[in-house]
Amino acid sequence: MKDTNKKKYKIYELGYGFSNDGLYCVKSDKKGFNEYRFYDGKWIEDWPEGIEFVFEGEPIEDFLVGDLHWRLISDEVKQLFEQEEIPGVQFLPVLVYHAQLSRYIGPYWVLNVIKSVEKLRWHYVSNLDFFRWTTGIFISIKLKKHLEIKGIAKGTTFIPVSSKFLGIED
Repeated sequence: MKDTNKKKYKIYELGYGFSNDGLYCVKSDKKGFNEYRFYDGKWIEDWPEGIEFVFEGEPIEDFLVGDLHWRLISDEVKQLFEQEEIPGVQFLPVLVYHAQLSRYIGPYWVLNVIKSVEKLRWHYVSNLDFFRWTTGIFISIKLKKHLEIKGIAKGTTFIPVSSKFLGIED
């Protein structure tokens, strides 16, 4: 007999949390950095200093979208990831300027997710706290709960992912 109380969702896709409110990027200076390198799954050793994003809007959030491929996180989120010893992620410093406040806010960091999964196996990915698959970033239920309990999940959504959605069996 199959256990119907079994949790369906063990992982969540880290969504963008778009709404009419919140910060949005109006300008950036990427110092010529090729943003597609975030999908290489490699440590970035030649990170240019002074990459800057200009944002408008309210309120100030923990997760920002700096352009198509740039996932920015607040220092509080970075500290939680470090406390939880999340492997396979690199934090690269960026400057975030808030146009209405006329000042820099943060610090903020770009996520470079090294832990990439090429072929999905549910028993494997359901035991990971944080990983990338194609262009999506995925997070465990444990890490999701830590972010929510600490109140540092502003600016993102957690999209529940079942094994069937990923095309693999439990």
